[in-house]
Amino acid sequence: MSGGKYEIYVDSMSQPSRACMILCRANHLSDVDAPHLSQVREKLVLIHKKDHRSEAYRALNPLRQVPVLVRRAEGSVSENPAQQKAEGKFAPANAVAWSLPESCAILTHICQAFDLPDKWYPSRGTLEERAAVDSALHWFHTTLRKGCGGLTFHKVVAHNLGVTPSEAIAQDSQDRLIR
Repeated sequence: MSGGKYEIYVDSMSQPSRACMILCRANHLSDVDAPHLSQVREKLVLIHKKDHRSEAYRALNPLRQVPVLVRRAEGSVSENPAQQKAEGKFAPANAVAWSLPESCAILTHICQAFDLPDKWYPSRGTLEERAAVDSALHWFHTTLRKGCGGLTFHKVVAHNLGVTPSEAIAQDSQDRLIR
């Protein structure tokens, strides 16, 4: 299938999105390097333009977050550029065979689906080796990311989205990083 086996919906302003983009690009899976050989097509979701709040995106990811990895139904990807443009930014819901939200799950799935070297994820390692990596991924996502994300959102991003920032959440996020 031209344009990739999967589509990954990302915003380069999102750290979890960047992690997924880097993994795909570093392993030459992304359409950024070689569109005709790609296994993963990057699709841009602009959070600052509220793309993730659209009903079309909600059909792909009910959590309305980035990133999300999507596998289209067989035969649902058009080879015709005009038809691809007419389809719009997001895959029609009936064209989606499967979707996976959450960056940690996406990262491990990509490593296993494309049999990437164990330096990325110990797919061939012991249960304990995989558990150690999973633990680090989840710690990063639930601890470090939450502190940085909350602080950045309520000090910088909220204003740009027209959302009232919460000083209490910003302070709690900063405290989380200091602990």
